[in-house]
Amino acid sequence: MPSLNLGGVALERLWSSLQPSRNIQNGGSQSIYLRESANVYIYINDIYFTDIRLPPGRYQLEDLPLDQGSNDIRIEIRYQSGEREVINYSQFFNTRLLRSGISDFSLYAGVASNIVDTDYEYDTEQYVAQGYYEYGLTNHLTIGLNGAYHPEGQIVGGVINVGAPFGNIGSRFSGLTYEDESAVGSIASIDYEHSVFGNLGFSSPNLRLSYEVFTDYRATPWLTGADLLSGMRARGDYRYYVTSNIDYTLRGSWTLDRDQSESVYFGALEISWSPWDFKFTSSIEYEYDDATGIGETSYFFVARWDWFSSVDFYAASAEYQTRTNRVRGTFSKFSQSTPGGYGYELTAEYGENVQDYSVRGDYVGNRFTTELEYQAEIDDLTEERNQAVSARLSTAVSMLGSDIAWGRSYRGPAVIVDIHDTIEAPVLINGVSEEEPESIATRNLSGLVPIYGAHGSSTVYIDVPRHLWGMTMV
Repeated sequence: MPSLNLGGVALERLWSSLQPSRNIQNGGSQSIYLRESANVYIYINDIYFTDIRLPPGRYQLEDLPLDQGSNDIRIEIRYQSGEREVINYSQFFNTRLLRSGISDFSLYAGVASNIVDTDYEYDTEQYVAQGYYEYGLTNHLTIGLNGAYHPEGQIVGGVINVGAPFGNIGSRFSGLTYEDESAVGSIASIDYEHSVFGNLGFSSPNLRLSYEVFTDYRATPWLTGADLLSGMRARGDYRYYVTSNIDYTLRGSWTLDRDQSESVYFGALEISWSPWDFKFTSSIEYEYDDATGIGETSYFFVARWDWFSSVDFYAASAEYQTRTNRVRGTFSKFSQSTPGGYGYELTAEYGENVQDYSVRGDYVGNRFTTELEYQAEIDDLTEERNQAVSARLSTAVSMLGSDIAWGRSYRGPAVIVDIHDTIEAPVLINGVSEEEPESIATRNLSGLVPIYGAHGSSTVYIDVPRHLWGMTMV
């Protein structure tokens, strides 16, 4: 199924939000949603690739420049408020097994949307409906159907996932029709994953294999004018852990273009060593293309140091990699999610004929967050200097019945803390054991605090240290 950005309506089961403590063995997503401004650090095959500063919104992972072979992508998100989140994504199909009797579904309908210069743009001529339904027949067998409709192309398919003592097997098959082509496309694949020798007790699979066959196929059927491809592709990935700090990874792939009767072969061996706060990675890669008759061997080395203090919320990193021949260093302080909290980040990157520098600072108010950023890029060849200054401010106003509250931006459920007229002192919310409160409410303006576990047990602490309670306390 193609991954889409839509502006419209959605109907979802959303087990992970409605019942976050319930295990249905569900998988991941190909998109990330940022509920506030954040630094997004991208690692491909455990190697730092790039980082960007993004405003709130939904972003797709499709446009990342991926290497051949298996590509594991780790997204580390560091929000403006100091909260951290990690998302893992793989080109290998996630063989999702639902528990017996559990079903999962989603239905989306709307028009195509994109973020251009931090603004949402909608194409009203590109309307799409897309959905899927999956059901766990047993704890070891899950079946499902999926489909997408667009006036210029359609797709319908199914999945059968099997879990066995010797590993998980996932199969997918889809048929496609096109408005601009008379051909009917098809694609079928089978994926295998298992934890085998050398996994050092880790639960995640360290052996993954995939094979797919496609005829008159293009991933997004309504992209009129795009070529239809026929061929087959196989890829594999095996990781062997010598110790928890040393591992070897063997990756390979083979792609056949049936129309041209040409193949592309790729193989790589990667060695990683992670002592203390350091990580050293060395790799050799080989690629051969029948079309050119040329084989190319490449080597690269990456040295990286990471440090983070969970007490003071300081972080630092330094990295050098031969593939891009760049040196990069950062030092930052993350702001805590309390009124008066502040943070900053200093970044410098030096490469062949290019220098990049940035300075960013942010401040957390009681009812708003703000940040200021300066960026500079210097081209040593042309002596051209590009500079940019940006500022961001975010806040939220919530209304429940006749109660109105003003606070910092949030996503999901929240609590409005309304103060009784007899209490004149400021009310501290979620300030425990003399810690700084998350927010402050007053008699004139109610407080707004998010609940981080939807439909789960949540506790909000309220304290009024300067209020004279008298002889009774409620």
